[in-house]
Amino acid sequence: MPAMSASPAARTAPAGPAGPAIESVLESISVALAVLRPRMDAVSLAIHARPELKFAEFHARDVLTGWLGESGFTVRVPAGDLDTAFVAVHEGAEPGPCVAVLAEYDALPGVGHGCGHNLIAAGARARRSRPSARCPPTPARSPSSARPVRRWAARARSGSPRPGSSTASTRR
Repeated sequence: MPAMSASPAARTAPAGPAGPAIESVLESISVALAVLRPRMDAVSLAIHARPELKFAEFHARDVLTGWLGESGFTVRVPAGDLDTAFVAVHEGAEPGPCVAVLAEYDALPGVGHGCGHNLIAAGARARRSRPSARCPPTPARSPSSARPVRRWAARARSGSPRPGSSTASTRR
């Protein structure tokens, strides 16, 4: 495999039908993220300030779905029979690939958000925002999904029922 060059020319895609130069796209994304940074920080801090354990992340869910709804996403709550899970979809202008962004936002007992899920959630939410609008246009369907995945998967493997479920079986 050839060694990668660090020169700007090597990182720049040819202009033309393939789209703008990579450097231009990266600069646009960087500018968009700088604009989003205050909101990302506010969302991350709001989730961090109120750590919620597995299956009880109502504040975090509301903070994230509020931001998604303000940005034109169609939000569905609950999702996957979990009250704290959601799916938010933004349809492209025409049919195209489906790009999903997943996030966790639960806290750990005795640790709170030392796990960083508040940061993961804010970053995943930001990914679904303006930075994607700065990339060359692509027809796409863009769902965002979030749920306490780690805890849900562990519960499913152990055969324990989910909250509000009358059976120990789980759907995958």
